[in-house]
Amino acid sequence: MSLAEQRDLCAACDRDGFHEADESFHALLAEVAGFPGFWTLVEQVKVQVDRCRRLTLPVPGQMTKVIAEHDAIVEAVAAHDREASVRALGAHLDELRLAIDDLRAAAPLYFTDAPTAAGRQTPARL
Repeated sequence: MSLAEQRDLCAACDRDGFHEADESFHALLAEVAGFPGFWTLVEQVKVQVDRCRRLTLPVPGQMTKVIAEHDAIVEAVAAHDREASVRALGAHLDELRLAIDDLRAAAPLYFTDAPTAAGRQTPARL
């Protein structure tokens, strides 16, 4: 999966295609980093995070921001700069956490311990 393809999908506002391209990017990154089986393991436990990622894609500028984060990761990896790679990946994950926090604030009923109209707690979802 190329970043050029992610840019094309972003320009086309193809959220589903962008999500799939994002998945391919992360799988390739794990393989290039020397952990070819890692993404398969991650896929087994990231269902709830994927739900949040998909919910944030309609946010204006979100796909462009993700591409910029991916660019930074690729540049650091291509330069064989371990510290820059760790920083870029950390920044990418921090942005995901912030996006989830924003989503939690905007739609608390999607998350664990959100009160229902009757005052009961909702079942654990995330």
